Amino acid sequence: MKKFVSIATMIALWIAVAIPVATTTACTSSQIQLAETIANATASILVNSTGAYWAPTVQAALNQLQAAIGTGDASAVQIAVAAVETAVAFIPITAPYAPEIDIIVAAIEAFFGTHSTQVSGIAKAQSVGQLYPANPHLGRVVISKKFLESDRDAFIRYWNAANQANHHGLIALK
Repeated sequence: MKKFVSIATMIALWIAVAIPVATTTACTSSQIQLAETIANATASILVNSTGAYWAPTVQAALNQLQAAIGTGDASAVQIAVAAVETAVAFIPITAPYAPEIDIIVAAIEAFFGTHSTQVSGIAKAQSVGQLYPANPHLGRVVISKKFLESDRDAFIRYWNAANQANHHGLIALK
């Protein structure tokens, strides 16, 4: 049985998630770079998922993120990244690209800085679900950063490893 999320439900969830997030802080350049990488990864999944019931919702959130990145408006980027997390939450954990979605969600949590702790000089990702706690992909991947590695670089490392291991044929991020 296919799940269908109405646009009204999606908008209500997005507003509930995005408005508090957007009022927090301005984006740093590293967050903008991470947002661009999240957009590229999400686009790669969409190219390979035409016809999926969740694809239009994720595409709408991705379009919003790409437009926000284009403007450089920090608040718009934050809202759009939150919308992407809310949209990908409706992709089943049994979907072919679920491992990559798990990594995207971990990167989104990193985007908002909800995960960083220092452990013996190594920042370790600990997703705490502050954006969309009902997301089934939340906490399924923990991104551990190497010393002095950015969130973006750690995301790329995890994405490329999962893509290679799962033979999904998604783009390799750079």
